[in-house]
Amino acid sequence: MKKLLQPLLVLSLLPPLAFYLAGCSAEEMGSLSELSRPYEGEYACTQLTLGGEEMLSRFSAIRLTLGEDAVLSWRTAEGSEGAASFSYEMGEESVTFYKKGRRGAYVCTVEEGAIVFSRVVAGRLLYARFAP
Repeated sequence: MKKLLQPLLVLSLLPPLAFYLAGCSAEEMGSLSELSRPYEGEYACTQLTLGGEEMLSRFSAIRLTLGEDAVLSWRTAEGSEGAASFSYEMGEESVTFYKKGRRGAYVCTVEEGAIVFSRVVAGRLLYARFAP
């Protein structure tokens, strides 16, 4: 039994020793979800309404790509294209987007893996849903 206990003790001490020798702590490393960033990728707009009026048919594609930054890109049905980039912070049930050079932030909820944006624009509710 002692022969088995000693190697197990040594193996259990190796990971903390490696972190100590590397000069970093577990607190500095962050959580597993921060390290793996499972939310990164491309999200397609599956629903877009303005004041209850369906608007998605006016676009051939609307994509939200989350990586180092967030990029919202679109192509209209007529073929014109555009894009905007944002910095962002991912929470457990929300994503906060920040536009460089602008004050304020856009807070979106995360519902069943989809990113949902809703905001009143010119007195009408703009609603967009982006699914992975």
